[in-house]
Amino acid sequence: MKSLPSQQGFTLVEMLIALGLGALLMAGLASSMGAITRSQSLAQDYEQVQETLRFTTSLMSRSLRTAEELVNITGVAETTANQFSVLRQNTSDRYSCNGDQPTGPFYETYYRVAASNQLVCLVTAEDGGTYDWEGSEILARGISGFSLTCLEYDASGEQVAADYEACTGVTHSSVIALDLSLSFAASYFNELDAYPNHGFVATLRSRLRECSQNGC
Repeated sequence: MKSLPSQQGFTLVEMLIALGLGALLMAGLASSMGAITRSQSLAQDYEQVQETLRFTTSLMSRSLRTAEELVNITGVAETTANQFSVLRQNTSDRYSCNGDQPTGPFYETYYRVAASNQLVCLVTAEDGGTYDWEGSEILARGISGFSLTCLEYDASGEQVAADYEACTGVTHSSVIALDLSLSFAASYFNELDAYPNHGFVATLRSRLRECSQNGC
């Protein structure tokens, strides 16, 4: 009588080892995917912040560079420690911060809405009239802080960083530069816990030229 051939297969121990190795492999893949996802979120956070900063700093610098002067008109166009207003003249190729083309001299006021962490620009006509190019525009979201200090013109031309002071205690028509600071709310990010405050200086070139030639 012939004996039946013995059946070949995996033992229980071999199957348990294979399952364990498979679980470790899947855990490694899941960890790698999680790290890749976090890296992508971080990259998106940085990209979003950089784009916000490029846009807002460019817009505010342009407004200040082409402004006639810094103004502080109660209830109309105010300048404080947390917002600023400038007077700009209309030209055929000049647009306001809300994207419209004013038909007369206008004020631009940049300020932060604390309740919604939004940076906003408001455009109003200098003559107090009502025009369709007036109005506000949200420039950025997730802004937890917006502050500024002012630099007044000094005929000696020896201004230094220490000369910047609170904008509430200056002669606004003599201000030739602003030192501005923006900070972001943590809730604005997907992965970033925080982002360093961003500071920059913008010069009122037209005002500087006028002050240097004719006095402020």
